[in-house]
Amino acid sequence: MAEYDKYANSWLYNLGDKLGDIIILSVLWFVFSIPIITIGPASAALYYAVVRRFRLGYNTPFQDFLHGFRQNLKQGIIITLIYIVYGLFVALDILFAQRGIGNIKLPSFYGQIAYVLLLPIAFTLPYVFPYLSRFTSTIKTTFRNSFLLASSHFIHTLGILVLMIGSAFAMPLFPPAILVVPAVCALICSYMIENDFSKIIADNPGAFVASESTAPLAEEDASLSESDTLPEIKRMRKEDPS
Repeated sequence: MAEYDKYANSWLYNLGDKLGDIIILSVLWFVFSIPIITIGPASAALYYAVVRRFRLGYNTPFQDFLHGFRQNLKQGIIITLIYIVYGLFVALDILFAQRGIGNIKLPSFYGQIAYVLLLPIAFTLPYVFPYLSRFTSTIKTTFRNSFLLASSHFIHTLGILVLMIGSAFAMPLFPPAILVVPAVCALICSYMIENDFSKIIADNPGAFVASESTAPLAEEDASLSESDTLPEIKRMRKEDPS
């Protein structure tokens, strides 16, 4: 028994355990994203489960992923559809700017305007699904506060976008990367995102507390006041919508 305990507490065992959970969560994200319209809730669930497993120490990644997926399914699908429809509109706009419409050649400056339409995606997407997993709010508020977070933390926003784009290119080019890239990307991003969540809640409590639940991901200690728990990563839990 002592030998088993020694082995179970070794760095090699812990590394293998964490690697196994990274693979589990990455595969879950991929499988649940296959319908395309469920990429949003799958991403929110991945972020939720990754933070609980690797930042908070919970050892229930499968259950946490399923819980996060179910909880964010409806809003996540709607948000995903908004991005898909808007993204198609922007793509067509850029295509028309480059090739014109039939025999009509559009002015050269129109191409620049078309690319500007990408900014709403760039300044909401890095935070929108982590925010969805973290807070209970309306879709409008989710977009608004995601934009607030992204615009207030430009360097983090840029870093998250680079990681997301790099991950999106890496997986098709090297399919085995699907086994680790999604969870690793979410974990790296969480170190920026959770820090930003804590700061912006502390600095702008009215922008968040008034319209959504900001209780933490882990079970909340009833003996602590809201002001004690609000900024803390270690007690994050999203409340079920009322």
